Amino acid sequence: MSSPTFTRKQQAERLDIALTASYEMEAISRHLNGNLPMEQPEYQHLRALVVRVLSLNSVVMSVLGGDDGRETEEMRNVVEGCA
Repeated sequence: MSSPTFTRKQQAERLDIALTASYEMEAISRHLNGNLPMEQPEYQHLRALVVRVLSLNSVVMSVLGGDDGRETEEMRNVVEGCA
């Protein structure tokens, strides 16, 4: 099966959609992080998950947003859980 070929305009649109989705994940994660119920015994676990999503999403945003100043090794460490 061959992979689809996209025009530059289509590829730019796809990247824009992905970056917009990434920004929304960031907003949702930050909202959750600031509004977790403190009295729940699962608080620490839920907070750790939200912080992990934020960290992973920061890598996605860096790549999709063209942040060429961010080191590849640093991003790899985030993804692999070493940062």
